[in-house]
Amino acid sequence: DWQASNKKEYQANESNIIIKVRDNAGNIYTYPTAQSITNIDKEPPSVPTVNLNGYTSGTETTDDIKITLTSTDNQSVSYYEYSADKSSTTRVPNNPWTISDELNATYYFRAVDHVGNASGWTSAYTIVKKNEIRLDKDIQLVTSGDGLYKVEHNDLTELGSEWNQTEYRYAGVDPDNYVSFNNEIWRIIGLVNVKVGDNVEQRLKIIRTDGVKEQKDFGNYAWDRSSGYTNNWTTSKLKDMLNGIYYESSTGECYTENDGSTASQNTCDFNAGTDLPKGLDDTAREMIDKEVIWNLGGWEDSDITANQFYEKERGTSTGSSYTYPSEWSIETDAGEKHNGIGLIYPSDFGYAVGGEVRNNCLTKNLWDYDVGSCNTNDWLTPNNELWTLSPDSSLSTYSFFVYLTGSVASYYTSRAVGVWPTLYLTTSTKIADGTGNINSPFVLSIQ
Repeated sequence: DWQASNKKEYQANESNIIIKVRDNAGNIYTYPTAQSITNIDKEPPSVPTVNLNGYTSGTETTDDIKITLTSTDNQSVSYYEYSADKSSTTRVPNNPWTISDELNATYYFRAVDHVGNASGWTSAYTIVKKNEIRLDKDIQLVTSGDGLYKVEHNDLTELGSEWNQTEYRYAGVDPDNYVSFNNEIWRIIGLVNVKVGDNVEQRLKIIRTDGVKEQKDFGNYAWDRSSGYTNNWTTSKLKDMLNGIYYESSTGECYTENDGSTASQNTCDFNAGTDLPKGLDDTAREMIDKEVIWNLGGWEDSDITANQFYEKERGTSTGSSYTYPSEWSIETDAGEKHNGIGLIYPSDFGYAVGGEVRNNCLTKNLWDYDVGSCNTNDWLTPNNELWTLSPDSSLSTYSFFVYLTGSVASYYTSRAVGVWPTLYLTTSTKIADGTGNINSPFVLSIQ
């Protein structure tokens, strides 16, 4: 029973065989002696070990997933295969195999040696790779209307060139910048420049605004305290409340509205979720970047543009006749609570104007945002007054806030004004899904 083959290997049981060669004309040559085949490889490789290089099977990630397969064989492993059903197989393209495209599948793996012996299958591994949604790459930019705008900083005169990085900020009446955070709906301010250590990097900045669906409004609080108050954020009672009982989802001291102007000491409960919104949960706390250095520079009035405020905020001027820290960080807050929760800057409000009036409004002083439709085309215009982080450097007791009319001014920090918690997300927190619409908010994932 002859078998013709052009393969280099001839698979058979151990035996002696006679080899004949036939050419196209039908001539036959018979090898004079029988050929002995005694070294047939019938041993399969070992079942591969699977190294996911830090990824956990079945979890969702936007990072690339690298799979490394290792097997041993008495000769050599030729390649690896994967299968969803242990029937239909596909060769693993490379080892290690890096999965960069979106994928949700369960695979088994096996090794195959140089003569086709296949190992047994591994256990099942579930790969869930989502494509990260990046503001600077995946969101359509706009130049009018509601949406994501590019903000250039090429004209800075008071800051170093490291602050010149292009930012991406949401602007307009109601842009699609809603994001699920802390089992609530927050909003994305944008991908903005921040100081981390000695470097300027970029982080996603988000804010909990009022007036979102059925969520409780956050409430009105003093920037500092009712007596002995200052505009030094590092000793602010509002800073302590946001980074203390609100961050911890607990109960404790706060300074709330009393007679419509001056606040009084009170007890706030951010745990029950009844009168006040519930504080942060464990996942939300993990997503906050506590290494970001918050700049505390101020200015003596609001008769400057959003671009000019941007520079003042990142400067070192906190007061003309007094000296307060110009930065808030873990280092400057030694011994105090620092959990990375602050407020918006005046420039955040200024850059949030969109529509046909945007270019004109960006040339206006923030004091004048209540005219020319700047306020009605700015999604950060509050329904009430809203505190910002920046101090009035001409007075030791005043900080800037946004009027409900959209004009930026300063007032004494013992006054109870609306508060919208604001924070930066870690670089390991990614946008994994969603459209940003209020009915389909972006979904965050920790990698």
